[in-house]
Amino acid sequence: MFSNNLPNDIKAILPEIKIDKLRGEADFYGISSVIAKQLGLLKVPRSYSMWRHGWMHQPLEFVEQVIWQSGHQFKYLVATKEHANFLKTKGINNARAVGLPFVYIPDQKVHRKKNSLLLMPAHSLPYVNLSGYDDEEAMISMAISLQNEFELVCFCVHGDCVKNGRYIKRLDELQIPWFVGASASDSNSLIRLRRIFEYFDVVGSNVVGSHMVYSQYCGARFFFIEPYFTYRSDMFREDRLFREESPLKSHLLKYSSLEEVRKNFKNYFVKPHEAICDQAFSASECGADCKIPVNELRYLLGWSLGVQLLGFIRSSLQRCIRLGSRLRNC
Repeated sequence: MFSNNLPNDIKAILPEIKIDKLRGEADFYGISSVIAKQLGLLKVPRSYSMWRHGWMHQPLEFVEQVIWQSGHQFKYLVATKEHANFLKTKGINNARAVGLPFVYIPDQKVHRKKNSLLLMPAHSLPYVNLSGYDDEEAMISMAISLQNEFELVCFCVHGDCVKNGRYIKRLDELQIPWFVGASASDSNSLIRLRRIFEYFDVVGSNVVGSHMVYSQYCGARFFFIEPYFTYRSDMFREDRLFREESPLKSHLLKYSSLEEVRKNFKNYFVKPHEAICDQAFSASECGADCKIPVNELRYLLGWSLGVQLLGFIRSSLQRCIRLGSRLRNC
């Protein structure tokens, strides 16, 4: 999905949006599909492991920062050895550092367009609706002010923002090109992100997130836009994990605030043409040095016959227990 005025060379590199059923975190943003194709599998097996899908910029303090899925997991796959060792101190011994899913997306050989700018605003999620918040006009005003400085200024809009009616109507009115970047259920999301980060010269955002390290990992320069977007507690009313106040929620909100982000990433609060590309930092944060061969990853994802059978039996038993519980309550 993209605007009618999106340049043809960008349209040419965007893979189709392909929505698949999410069976667990290993399916998020299409990484299980990517690994299955690299292994030559015709069908994507269900994973009985959890694979932490995004970058964590906050200091590690709570297990739930790394693990959010409940229930038994064959393995907990995390980005770095620091994360794996943290879980082990909490009694979780089946954690393995393998890098973030993004590092398994190969170089897409996309030609970088000089003097191009991609803007990536704070985005909604299925359980975090940002409609009605006033960040849109600030981002769009910045885009307009920079059109004379860059050959191309374009927006990457999250799939959930499109569903919630954010950005695209106003961008169309002003003839500012845009395209949909990622959505957890889109199996081509990570491939699309890799391609666009290889294409654009500079990436700017009003919020900290995985795009900060992904873009630099691919060779783009990154900077923070002000006014910076601050997540608030009330935005998470529909989030089953964070609807209630908790030390974990306070921790996450604190380290996503302007004060903490400026303290920890002050070099990125610069003018667009002074944006930074620190590939060594980004590779380290993404766990690139922990990347393993996909044949080994196949086992860790629980795709061996034995783990698949055990997982199927366990899932079947859990369904029977839930059904029995519902029948008893009738």
